[in-house]
Order: sequence, then structure tokens, then C-alpha cells
Amino acid sequence: MFEYIGKEFSEDLLGMEKILVVVFYASYCPFCQKFSKILEKYYFKERICFAKADVSDDDSPYWSKYSIEVVPTIIVFKDKMIVDRCDGILGKGIDEKVLASLLENVRRLE
Repeated sequence: MFEYIGKEFSEDLLGMEKILVVVFYASYCPFCQKFSKILEKYYFKERICFAKADVSDDDSPYWSKYSIEVVPTIIVFKDKMIVDRCDGILGKGIDEKVLASLLENVRRLE
């Protein structure tokens, strides 16, 4: 069953029994906006739970907590632990091929 989490990422989401794919993004980032359109294609195709975390504020604790250096960054959680991640490339972001590969790895974790 697919479940899309439309609210901002919060720590209580990590307590879910499902795998959680969190996209860390910044509203001012053109690569995040482009990636958002790519990601939308997967929201309803996958049986994976997605959440988004806005790190537009440079003081967001997520930058240091999850060692985010470039947005978008995707971090995959299972049982409250990071099991995979994909960091955007400076000046490029994340393309669909990289996202598809990450989601294939996530499917193997289920």
C-alpha cells in the first residue's frame, strides 16, 4: 500500500514501521524545483512512504544532523536508522536515473 506523507518531515515519522524516503530541499533552489517534478512521478507509483523536509533556513538543524551539503539530498530511513542516501551534485541536483537507482535499492530493503 502506498502512503504519501504531505507534511514536513518530523522525527516522529521515523517511528513508522515502513521505509521512509525523506527529501531535503530548499525552496530557493532551482535544482530542487526541477527535481520535485521528477519526484512527483514516483509518489503514486511506489509503495514507499515519502516525506519532504524544507531546509531553506540556513540555521536548520538538519544541515548538520544529517551532514547535508547540497540540496536536494535524499535519505532513506528504516527502523529509525539511515540505510541509504543520495546527495545532490552541486550545480546539477539529482536526475531521474539516480533516483530510479536509489528506489530500486529501497525496494530490496522491503
